[in-house]
Amino acid sequence: MPFVTLIGTMSETAFPLLTPDALAAMALLGSPIYMYNFESEHVEWSNDAALRFWNAESADELTSRELTPYSDSTRLRLADYQERFRQGEIVTESWTFYPKGAATPTISRCRGVSLSGCAEAMMVEIQVLSRTELPLAELRSIEALRHTSLMVSMFSETGEVLMRNPAAQACFAELERSKAPEADMFAAMFADPQDCRQLLDNATATGNTTARSATMAIEGLPVHAVQLSLLTDPADGQTALLVTQQDMTQLAQISRQLAASEAALNAVLSLSVGPALVIATQGNKVLKANFAAQALLGPSLLSQARADGFFAIPTAYEAFRSAVLESGAGTLQMQMNSGDGGCFWAAVSGARITYEKQDALVVLATDINQLYQSKTELEAALDIERRTTEMQRRFLAIAAHDLRTPLAVIDNTAQMLERSAPSGSTDQSRAWASRIRATVRRMLHLLENTIESTRKSLGTLGYSPTQGQIGTVITLVARSFQEANRGLEVSLDLPPLPPISFDRHLIEQALSNLLTNAVKYADGDPRIEIRAIARSEDIQIIIRDHGIGIPGPEREGVFEDYVRAANVGDRPGTGLGLSIVRQIAGLHGGSVDIVDAGGKGVAIRLTLPRELAIQA
Repeated sequence: MPFVTLIGTMSETAFPLLTPDALAAMALLGSPIYMYNFESEHVEWSNDAALRFWNAESADELTSRELTPYSDSTRLRLADYQERFRQGEIVTESWTFYPKGAATPTISRCRGVSLSGCAEAMMVEIQVLSRTELPLAELRSIEALRHTSLMVSMFSETGEVLMRNPAAQACFAELERSKAPEADMFAAMFADPQDCRQLLDNATATGNTTARSATMAIEGLPVHAVQLSLLTDPADGQTALLVTQQDMTQLAQISRQLAASEAALNAVLSLSVGPALVIATQGNKVLKANFAAQALLGPSLLSQARADGFFAIPTAYEAFRSAVLESGAGTLQMQMNSGDGGCFWAAVSGARITYEKQDALVVLATDINQLYQSKTELEAALDIERRTTEMQRRFLAIAAHDLRTPLAVIDNTAQMLERSAPSGSTDQSRAWASRIRATVRRMLHLLENTIESTRKSLGTLGYSPTQGQIGTVITLVARSFQEANRGLEVSLDLPPLPPISFDRHLIEQALSNLLTNAVKYADGDPRIEIRAIARSEDIQIIIRDHGIGIPGPEREGVFEDYVRAANVGDRPGTGLGLSIVRQIAGLHGGSVDIVDAGGKGVAIRLTLPRELAIQA
């Protein structure tokens, strides 16, 4: 059936408007005609013949069908149609439709039109072909040509485009629109005219056979691999050029990058002052060794041309190799053989690369043999220093601790001498007693400074908890302080306490520091209350004084090193006493804090756990 021409009903524009009268006229025709909306990808209108062609139950059912292009080639073909319609072209080509799954070959005449509410549509006039008009094999060949990603074009001898498949049309449409209609489009594809002439000469010389494949740069387009064949055009019997092209841009880029990276790698390895090797992952063959590697490993090792012989422990290299292959990179310290028959420690780093088209590892080695020797010597020296320092600290701690008690006895004796002298007497013994007490105070001050500095390293003084009665220690320390400080009032509230594990010397030190502070910061005659509470998981010891106290905002900070409250005035001190108490409590897994006691003074709570994990 001939195609229907309705030009008289349409305005002379790229997408002429179809009026309702034109649509009414087409509805009476026997040829299937429908309008396809490029934007919505649906049929906008169809006549009765088109409804029968599409096996549609109604016009609404057909317009509701989704006609989204089912392949990239169809999408490219429709995009090309839309652009050609904008140029005012009419396209007549074979199309195979699938109304409800049935393959139906046609010759379709397509042109751009506009409808009410649709600026760009395609009017399709269908002529159904019988099976005898187009053999199935040829029909399938045409369809395959349209759907392949390979770009296929046919040119006349003068370069006129005779046909392009959708892939070629999509690639060269812009180039074709930029040239005049009579331009040689075959030659226009080539950035270098020499490539065009060489392909033509080779095709002519081989007697209309396929010319050799060539890679070329197309103006404004990617790199293509091109094949050219000379054949006879079946439409007019004239010689034609059949061109097939494949986009090789990504492969070309990868090849260039690989060549550039290998050149850069070779340059870096050659300049590297450290040994560097490139080792194939298959067979451990050495593909490259820089000058430093050759000098270090020597000709005897390099002549083996395998990496296995470079490493003193082959299993270590295999572990390193496996780690690099798994993660892409890795570093390991291992021993390597040297050309003189010895071995040395090296820090070996590696990365997985492609070298000369082979999977390989680039391995860099840094000689750390001297570092290993220096490390061993340094560790030995540090060990001696640590042991010497520990012995000195132990001696100072023990000496300071053992001197405190006799000094206290001497001071008490001197006080008794002072009190026993008659009132108003100028007896020489009173003067001697005063001198003795002044000397004792100076020695105690020096002793306290020594204790404070050595106790800063409690962990090295020996932490040795044993099972014992904490109540007994509290009583002894309180009694000792009361004897050494006449006028000191100490009240004890100690219920029966269970035995716990603790370091007696350290706990005595902590209690002494707390009682010393209570006496030092007394306001008038010192008065101290000591109370213990046994709980299910711990024992709390609370020491309360009635002295000058600690301002509230400063209570957290006084447990830090060298921190003293702002109200201490000119009373002597280093700011380490409470810090040491906190360290001792920490060693026992306990804690120390300030609790609200009400009234003057301060109450400090020392908490020790019942169950103690013995620390090394």
